[in-house]
Amino acid sequence: MKKTYTLLLTLSVLTCLYTANAQQRYFEWINTHTGMRERINVDTKNYLTEVQTGQWQQIARLTPDSNVLADLPETFENNYFTNTKSDNILFTVGGTGKVYQFNPTQKLLKRIDKTYFKGYNFYAPQFVRKGTLYSIGGCGFWQYSQVITFYDQGLHEWQNLLTENLGPKSFVEGYQGYSKQNDTFYSGAPDLQRQLKNYQKTNDDTMFAFDFKTLKWTAVGKINKEIPQESRSILWDGTYFLHFSEHKLFLLDPVKNEALVVENPKYSFTTTSKFYTLGDTIYNYYANQTTLIKLSKKELLKAAKPLGKFYADEAYTDYTYLLSCLALAGLATGGYLRYRKRKKLATNGINKRHFDNLEIILLKKLSQVEQAPEKYISVVQINEILKLDFKTPENQRRIRTKFLKDLNMKLLVNFQVHDAITRFQFEEDKRLTLYRLKPEVLPALSLQLLNC
Repeated sequence: MKKTYTLLLTLSVLTCLYTANAQQRYFEWINTHTGMRERINVDTKNYLTEVQTGQWQQIARLTPDSNVLADLPETFENNYFTNTKSDNILFTVGGTGKVYQFNPTQKLLKRIDKTYFKGYNFYAPQFVRKGTLYSIGGCGFWQYSQVITFYDQGLHEWQNLLTENLGPKSFVEGYQGYSKQNDTFYSGAPDLQRQLKNYQKTNDDTMFAFDFKTLKWTAVGKINKEIPQESRSILWDGTYFLHFSEHKLFLLDPVKNEALVVENPKYSFTTTSKFYTLGDTIYNYYANQTTLIKLSKKELLKAAKPLGKFYADEAYTDYTYLLSCLALAGLATGGYLRYRKRKKLATNGINKRHFDNLEIILLKKLSQVEQAPEKYISVVQINEILKLDFKTPENQRRIRTKFLKDLNMKLLVNFQVHDAITRFQFEEDKRLTLYRLKPEVLPALSLQLLNC
């Protein structure tokens, strides 16, 4: 998508607040200049603005092309996305895949997609990433979807994003939000409707993160048990999940993994409320559409108290003591083995039994650099000796670091020189890492290597 769209709102699609009171036959959005709601009635074709909470005034009557609004559901919810570079507004209709574009100045409404299939993605969280509109999961035909799709503006169709693995079983309700800060989509605590005779709803307490760079889902931890999941209303504002439940407001940051709570706030929220966010302000419209509460996120943060982590590694929280004991035992064992190894090396001296073939090859190479003009060897040369060419850069670095650390330990035992193999940056190109031997170890090492 060539144009950059800024996500201002994810309506109750994020929280599955799909009730009779929330049903509508109009597209609705917040005017970013006035902070008031505007809407298009799809039956009368009237373009309206809210002059006071719950009171509407007609701006114009639209004359869209024929069949533009055909085949819309009897009741539907919409998301909207504004364009920072023009007046255009995008609307999506839950469960249909339909995408509309509206220009308030020209009073022009048109459908821009060519979607054919529908009914599979009700309540799917949608967001804009790097100018492209994405939709994740949803539900339809009595089952949940795990598919990530994006709207291809060139083809005017939704395309499937192929991922490395599957993430949560459901994206309906719960915590669903895209963080522009680290290019990650977070998902947790959705509703899982078991399609069995004994129907029941459960919440998955695992928090997942999808990295758009690696296209991989990761289970990052278990959600803090102090955050209630009953009678909840959740809004994602781009930084925080604003979670209203049990007369408390929780501000949950998935990137920093922080949880804050405002105890006994002076306002209450219901699952039939509509939430909008614009800048620092949260708009909360009650189901009667005539009651509006405006909240400042800055003020909420001032009143909030720390609650700990938003999510935590369950293995760590449940077995911290056991892991600590195992770690101490490991350190003690490792220290004893290192002591035995040093003693043995000191007793036997340097020979092939304590320096393996690769270590001897590298030491000989390093001992010869004093006679070479460059007086160093590079990372590439070490990788060639260790045969690391076909491993990933991360594995190369890990193996190379451990190899040099062990070798430096052996040199310390034999020649009492700390960090005999030193690492330094190339003066002509600071990005390059080079290695050489300290001069004080060269004479004795060269003599010993003659016997290897």
